[in-house]
Amino acid sequence: MIEGYLGQVLSEQVFGWAFDRERPGLHLAVDIYCGERRLGSTTADLYRPDLALGRIGAGDHAFSFRFNEPLGPQELANVLVRVYRQKDPTAFRELPRFVPGLSASVEVAAKAPPDTYRDDTQFPVFVLGAPRSGTSAVAQALMAATPYSGRYEGQILDLLAPLLNEVRRFYESKAEELAHPERGSMIQAIPREYFDKGIKALFAEVLRPLTRSSHWCDKTPSPDMIWGAPHMLRMWPNAKFIFVRRRGLENLRSRLRKFPTLSFEEQCQYWTACMEAWRAVRTELLGRALEVDQYFIARHPARAAQAIGALLSLLPKEAEQLAHVLRRHQPERTGANVLDICDAHTMGWDAAQWATFERLCGPTMEAYGYAREGSYFANNAEIRSCVVI
Repeated sequence: MIEGYLGQVLSEQVFGWAFDRERPGLHLAVDIYCGERRLGSTTADLYRPDLALGRIGAGDHAFSFRFNEPLGPQELANVLVRVYRQKDPTAFRELPRFVPGLSASVEVAAKAPPDTYRDDTQFPVFVLGAPRSGTSAVAQALMAATPYSGRYEGQILDLLAPLLNEVRRFYESKAEELAHPERGSMIQAIPREYFDKGIKALFAEVLRPLTRSSHWCDKTPSPDMIWGAPHMLRMWPNAKFIFVRRRGLENLRSRLRKFPTLSFEEQCQYWTACMEAWRAVRTELLGRALEVDQYFIARHPARAAQAIGALLSLLPKEAEQLAHVLRRHQPERTGANVLDICDAHTMGWDAAQWATFERLCGPTMEAYGYAREGSYFANNAEIRSCVVI
């Protein structure tokens, strides 16, 4: 099913996105017209963080096209965009038309709530990652050794991103209705921002009485929590993020033991979803995040504590205590020794499982510099196992 949205039409350029949900790796062709006049073509293959956040493939399905000659104001409403698979140009979809100045001309019946969700009095730290990657060890060490308080599990803020995404998709599905102000529909009087702000304000106010101090820690290992990180940074400008990662081999072996009811394919998909979500959002958290590997924490707890301390501006004594706790509270282990690493030859997976692993996890393993056998890291990837983003 082809989806898409014509986000904006300017006198010199057009912007939008197009995505084939049945073929998420395919980049659609885009034809731009003004009435019957064809203005040109492009491809929907540009990356946008908001598309990645909304799970529109890997986020690389946006398009922009600059006109050879600027369009006049009267021509903007006549711009239309058709998207299609290059191998089947006859089966195109015309995106809902953009209506210039629509949002400015609409009288908003209900005022959007103020930005009450933006709270600079709070200093939360969010420990992110896939389950069985060391997130519990880091979060519990923070709560034991530093001023940060919290609960062993959060498991509520990962609802934020799905709700915001559903609002976005709902309004995009109403693009045709929004393009006809003469209908006087109620939705034209209520901007999408009203719900975005309200949802964020709701989460912020619900959490406020549940945190014992302004410095609090949340540990929720899930893809949706990672996708929500940019939103949480806007809600709490002083927020910091620690992404704890682990190689797919060790993570899968641990998850298969911990969650035996899930299929092998589901386990692979979940690890990859967490790791790829982080790759998509981490550039939006520059200066606010630390990426650290579970194996690095196990081997170098003092250095890991030092890096965490620098990120969170901990006192030297607090960083020392954090290192002490990390030595005692070892991350999730796959074998008898937390430093044991898996080797592809000893995993005991059959050919079908290996094929599934390579298909779902292989590209992500390579992107993070993980080896398959002999060592944990490939080449010199170990130097990136504890880095400030």
